[in-house]
Amino acid sequence: MFDKLLVANRGEIACRIMRTAQRLGISCTAIYSDSDQTALHVKQADEAFRVGPNAATDSYLSTEHIIDAVRRSNANAVHPGYGFLSEDPLFAAACIEAGAIFVGPTPAQIEMMANKATARKEMESIGVPVVPGYHGPQQDNTALIKQIHKIGFPVIVKPSAGGGGKGMRVAATGDDLDHLLDTCRREALSAFNDAGLIIERFLENPRHIEVQVFGDTYGNTVHFYERDCSLQRRHQKVIEEAPARELSSRVREGLIACALTVTKAIDYHGAGTVEFLVKDELFYFIEMNTRLQVEHPVTELITQTDLVEWQLRVAAGQPLPMTQEEIHCRGHAVQARLYAEDPTRDFLPTGGEVVFAQFPQPRAGIRVDNGVKAGDVIGIDYDPMIAKIIAYDSDATTAWSKLHKALTQTWLAGPKTNLSFLSNLSNAGLSGIDLFDTGFISRHHNKLTAGPDPNNPAIQRIACWLLYTLGLRAAAAQTLDTAWQSNDGWRTNLPAEIHFRFLLDEQLIDLSACPIDANQLSFVGEQTTHSVAGEWLTANRLKVTDSDDPSLEITAVERTTGYYLGMSGHFFRLVVTDGLTTQVDKAITSGNVNAPMAGRVIDVRATPGMQVQAGTILVVIEAMKMEHHLASPITGHIASIETSIGQLVSEAHTLVKVTPLESLD
Repeated sequence: MFDKLLVANRGEIACRIMRTAQRLGISCTAIYSDSDQTALHVKQADEAFRVGPNAATDSYLSTEHIIDAVRRSNANAVHPGYGFLSEDPLFAAACIEAGAIFVGPTPAQIEMMANKATARKEMESIGVPVVPGYHGPQQDNTALIKQIHKIGFPVIVKPSAGGGGKGMRVAATGDDLDHLLDTCRREALSAFNDAGLIIERFLENPRHIEVQVFGDTYGNTVHFYERDCSLQRRHQKVIEEAPARELSSRVREGLIACALTVTKAIDYHGAGTVEFLVKDELFYFIEMNTRLQVEHPVTELITQTDLVEWQLRVAAGQPLPMTQEEIHCRGHAVQARLYAEDPTRDFLPTGGEVVFAQFPQPRAGIRVDNGVKAGDVIGIDYDPMIAKIIAYDSDATTAWSKLHKALTQTWLAGPKTNLSFLSNLSNAGLSGIDLFDTGFISRHHNKLTAGPDPNNPAIQRIACWLLYTLGLRAAAAQTLDTAWQSNDGWRTNLPAEIHFRFLLDEQLIDLSACPIDANQLSFVGEQTTHSVAGEWLTANRLKVTDSDDPSLEITAVERTTGYYLGMSGHFFRLVVTDGLTTQVDKAITSGNVNAPMAGRVIDVRATPGMQVQAGTILVVIEAMKMEHHLASPITGHIASIETSIGQLVSEAHTLVKVTPLESLD
């Protein structure tokens, strides 16, 4: 076994790999960009080397910089994680040339399977069923549009390299295909440094099932059963489980047999995943990922193995640690991916400083693979995944129940996350639904993205109680001398009343309450009276009982600029205002096009004075390797353009100003 391993990745990926390597006595070297100097994976490593500035192309995806770190650290092995470098044959070859073992398959195997077009052609030659489509060399728009019409709508356009949902678009009609293909091509080039595309028939709401395989240099090949990865948004996986529920033995055996056929046909070494779409008892090969997948923990739990350890041993020239007969599937595992994203805005990536992070304590049946800590900043240059919460038990129902409970014990304040969405989704897993498909999230989007609402009176009352217990009086504009002029709530012959004025997720709230004691407030409405009482459990945890709701455990985080109030997986931003001077304009009447997140402007389609219809795309920004098309909210004329191509913009930055038609002379 080698003695020093450089992990060429970041975040939870790097932390997870180093955990196993260090358990085996292997010294671990981390790499970091300028924004990651104090990141969790850097602190966990035995040593760390800078590989460049924040941009991933100049740091974590720079073969030159990483190989330089390999030489400086004297690492004798490199693990690429399970990101883009793990499927880059040139990177694998560069590691080998530098005298380091590449933890993964050979460059030739990566090259064959990492390119979807090449892989489809290879699968067809060995009789593995593939989704009807086109994967040929003609890549101009005219040729691809001709193939799209030949295949028939709907179709899905994919990059021939890479994965993770980036660069993928579904075309339901023939409208604006040139624009769709150009977008896919740009995203593919940005994410994978390869602009090649393939076209496939889009199967409506199939299941996405994959098989974990492993091979060594002695000709041994095994499988670790299957995973169901059907719960997806934007073609990216959100929750995975193993084994797949309600899968017929005929289909399961067929999937495993095909996966092993693929693995043996290319004499594969290391960890790999063969992915299929399943529809109406038929299945189709879609790709083979020549790496360990993000969702591998569910497989580890049902087979009681450590797949990273297997990777390291095979890379060191050892045979597979177990035979197929020794690998058993027991129990059920479910994994949820915690992302910095806003589900209510079509899962747009978010970012910002992590001001508070608390994850479930690992215990029997609960595992957390985490890559962030309080104080870290989630930027626009990297994938927005924060952590993975994984649950395991003897049966699917109990495993889903454990996952749901673990999600309620997960708290992250700062950037918006999908935590509330995951909680709702795990509830769906408990509701008796035996079969998920890739369209489930889109069909139930509104229900799944519903979360705590700042308009909920109970939430507003709880926010008041929090401010009250912290000794704040939001309406006090100045200190006055007498009780008759005082603004502290004292009234003769009447119960004392305190007026609260604050912003709750940018919404102005005005409420009055009467204190009953140090831990209880009474709210008197037109027809009802409500009371809120509570107690602090820890420095950040409190237990609150509202007369409308059962007892709730809530997280509160104090910052110099305000507070974060955590309920049901959602953190409200709570800011105290000056009751006399603060004005909040809630009516959005302008036609301004604002950046929904921090990103880089890559296209501006507006010109001053041009007339536009509501919905016309005016600006395209790139964030976290995906394009986001921003449209005019109104019909009008372009008043001014406040950005330019290449500009790095922050969230809410005004990009284009549009004047409504009725405002024009």
